[in-house]
Amino acid sequence: MTPKTPPPSECTTDPEAEARFVGGVGKVNEGLLEVTAALMDMAKCGHWKALGAGSVGEFGERKGLSYALTRACFDLASVIEGRPELEEKVRSSEKPAEAVAALLPLIEEPALLEDGETLVSVLERRSTKGVRSLVRERRIERKDTTRRHRILLALTENGVRDLGRVMDIESARAQESLDVHQTVERVLREHRERHDLLGKPMPARRMGDTRGRPGRPKALRVKWWEANGYGGKCLVDLCDHTRLIDSSRCTSRETCSVRGAPQLGRGGRLLPGWRGGQGT
Repeated sequence: MTPKTPPPSECTTDPEAEARFVGGVGKVNEGLLEVTAALMDMAKCGHWKALGAGSVGEFGERKGLSYALTRACFDLASVIEGRPELEEKVRSSEKPAEAVAALLPLIEEPALLEDGETLVSVLERRSTKGVRSLVRERRIERKDTTRRHRILLALTENGVRDLGRVMDIESARAQESLDVHQTVERVLREHRERHDLLGKPMPARRMGDTRGRPGRPKALRVKWWEANGYGGKCLVDLCDHTRLIDSSRCTSRETCSVRGAPQLGRGGRLLPGWRGGQGT
């Protein structure tokens, strides 16, 4: 029987296999706690930096532990340090180590905890996914700076720059995404009126061509970006030199995405409907 094989029509219990599973989980948790203690000791003396590793995750990769798991163990070490009650939750296999590690944002940002709430109470009432969702929801409610993304619309036509506008999106609600759509449509219309482009077919332009031939206006292109956590999609004009900038991570590259926001379509998705106001 493989993991993809459906279970038999008549199911029975296997106490012996369950006992082996529970025993294995206990050994895994003990091993994770041993790894976290070792990582904390190495962090105090800068062990992996002395070996030339750029981060704790890179050090873990060198020693046979994945980057993500090493990072999670390091977060777990930060959470359980000085908190024996949380360490006991992992040691007794009462709660998964990942759920305890997910409490780290609540420790770094105590304002995310409500009155009367403690780390233990949050852990007891929520699953691993629930803890992560709680952190995300609380950050949205408090309009945390990590949720604010600055979108710079720098419209470019025949070398003319700096016709852009800056907007701050401070919430992950679909209504605000719709507001961004409408704002982009208005900016595009003003730009086309300024350059007498309204009603004229936009010239074709090869994907990836950034040279811009003299006397040939650059096409207005539109990209869809699905921002991480947003209820809707954020429409951003990408006239050639537009930059989509995460306010917490500026970059000099021509375009970059909001953290965790995948790009849909190579080179952007052409939306000719926007010329008629029917963008989807």
